[in-house]
Amino acid sequence: MSAHFATAMAQAKTAKKRRQLWAALLRALAEDLVPERPGRREPRAVKHRPKPYPLLTHPHHTFHENGRPCHCK
Repeated sequence: MSAHFATAMAQAKTAKKRRQLWAALLRALAEDLVPERPGRREPRAVKHRPKPYPLLTHPHHTFHENGRPCHCK
C-alpha cells in the first residue's frame, strides 16, 4: 500500500494533488485496524525495577565504586 502512495506522490504534478494523496494515506492508515491476536497478553507493568544505586552524575573516569566521586587522575 505505501509503495502505491509513494509512486503516486512522486508522480503528482501539483501540491494540491500531493496534499490530497497525503490525506488519503492518513485516512487509510487510520482505518486499518490491528487484528485480534488470540493468546497474546499485554501486561501493564514496568519491566525494569528501580535499583538501589545512585545515579551516575559524574563522568565514568571520575566515578568511584562506592558511589562517590573519585579524586584521582
